Amino acid sequence: MPASSAATPASSAAAMPASFAARPASFAAKPASFAARPASSAATPASSAATPASSAAKPASSAAKPASSAATPASSATKPASPLCPSTKSLKKVLDVWRKPGIGRLEAIVASFKLYDDSFCSLKEDQWIVDEVIDAYLFRLCMLRTNCILISATVSSSIFLGSYRPSDFWVPFEMMDTVLCPTNTGVHWLLLILKPFAKQIIVYDSLDGNLGTYHKFLQNWRAFLQAIECPHSELWQLVVECNAKQQDSYN
Repeated sequence: MPASSAATPASSAAAMPASFAARPASFAAKPASFAARPASSAATPASSAATPASSAAKPASSAAKPASSAATPASSATKPASPLCPSTKSLKKVLDVWRKPGIGRLEAIVASFKLYDDSFCSLKEDQWIVDEVIDAYLFRLCMLRTNCILISATVSSSIFLGSYRPSDFWVPFEMMDTVLCPTNTGVHWLLLILKPFAKQIIVYDSLDGNLGTYHKFLQNWRAFLQAIECPHSELWQLVVECNAKQQDSYN
């Protein structure tokens, strides 16, 4: 997809990154359920305090221990399990954004990626996800790994569709273990993962894609490497991975 169309919601459909984006919402409830467990066990010694008066002091003193430990999970429950796990406050803010009409209001900035109110609205069930949401989320994924970088959706799509000018390309991908490349075919998103040391392009596609399209990606990538004078471009190979398939055009 040309760079000019990568940022247009109507020109792209969601692939794997869209399913990624839904996962943290299900994670967010876990710490709260963990926090409730010690609280219920804290009541157990209190019920045993009704035993004979000589021994009543012992359960009472031990009853304080579960109560104090119950506060530990409660305090940690307010912290996300990972940089990708949103807080309840964040989820409420997204819902608030959904309720309002989109006017192009800036809502968040992740690295160099700006997220607007209509960017978040593209996460609704029947909408087509936009490139800045995918870029922001994959950037956060890269933060969880070492030697992992992201090539933005605009640049990546242009490279693999054969329309990018390599003169301004500066990403040190050869030194990385993993390079994430969200790519738009014009109507559909898929994820290409570069493995420079293995010289592999791994394809994750949530639709039954055309092998001819994938091999065109490989040819364009080899041509791009030759243009930036990267050696051994002919050694790069294509690997198509099996993954979950979407049942509609927007999931």
